[in-house]
Amino acid sequence: MRPAAVLAAAMTALPGCVLADPTSTLPVVAELPPHIIGPSVVPPRDQVLTTWPTQFIVPVTVIDPSKAIYWLAFEDYSPVNATPLELGPIGPARVADGGDVVNLVIRGELSKPMGPGCHTVRIVVAYAFSSGNSPDSQGGDDVSWLFSGSGDVAGCEGYDAGALRDGSFPDSGRAGGG
Repeated sequence: MRPAAVLAAAMTALPGCVLADPTSTLPVVAELPPHIIGPSVVPPRDQVLTTWPTQFIVPVTVIDPSKAIYWLAFEDYSPVNATPLELGPIGPARVADGGDVVNLVIRGELSKPMGPGCHTVRIVVAYAFSSGNSPDSQGGDDVSWLFSGSGDVAGCEGYDAGALRDGSFPDSGRAGGG
């Protein structure tokens, strides 16, 4: 058998793909913003805080752990009152297991809200912030807690304590139950 015939036979037996005109560039994939893992925050975000925690732990998923991310904290945030209580960097860092979650641990940086009634504490994370204390065009994420130092949750915006004002559904054996 001639060498050219052997080569032709071998080429037809091998799987593969030959591109006559390969694409010169790959599409650019947009970088995802940092993401807060809501169910894992400490204290839990679905409870009204009646005592001020000694620390807040906010686990943040990042695509590029070599990149620093930043956080802002607000008390009773509104577009009119958007002055942050605190600003800080996180990272660049990886967790001990080499994953892509960075824990933002806030100890003592946030002062207990003063004054009567309910207060909202909001923490925002982003790779960078633009003017107006908003995440830049890459986006960001946030988590909020309600705080009532008196323990009275009546009037807390977005919180329905239920008929017994304890956050639970009444059962048939309790007053007001059905």
